[in-house]
Order: sequence, then C-alpha cells, then structure tokens
Amino acid sequence: MIELKNITIETRHPILTNVDYTFHDDIIYGVVAENGTGKTTLFRTMVNLLHAKGGEVLFDGVDAEKKMQDIFYFESVE
Repeated sequence: MIELKNITIETRHPILTNVDYTFHDDIIYGVVAENGTGKTTLFRTMVNLLHAKGGEVLFDGVDAEKKMQDIFYFESVE
C-alpha cells in the first residue's frame, strides 16, 4: 500500500496541496491528466527523486526514504 499523507508538491506552480490518498495493493491505478499538470512530478516525489514541500509518502507504513532499496522506478525518456 502506498499512502500520500497531507502531501504538498510544488514546482513553478502548485501541483498538489495537502492531499491524502491511499493506493491499495492488487489494484491497478491510472493517472490521467493533461500534459504539464504534474503526473511525472508526482511519481518522482513518490519514489523520493524529488522532495515534497510538505507531508509524507509511506510504503506499507514506512517512509519512502527508508524503503528506497525496495523500490524500482523506470522513466522512459524520448
């Protein structure tokens, strides 16, 4: 399970502000939005490549920073 707790993500503009959401195991989620709205920034924040302005990301109840050895993230660059 992945939990976003009170997460705030900003780059040049706010992407998420004080959002709580839980991604449950064994469910496939689709994140759909227009280009430039922060989808990749969200995923980079979830795997600790970027730091959130506030809040925390938990993997099975453990802070994402402590779980990095168990996380694989692949991003295709064209």
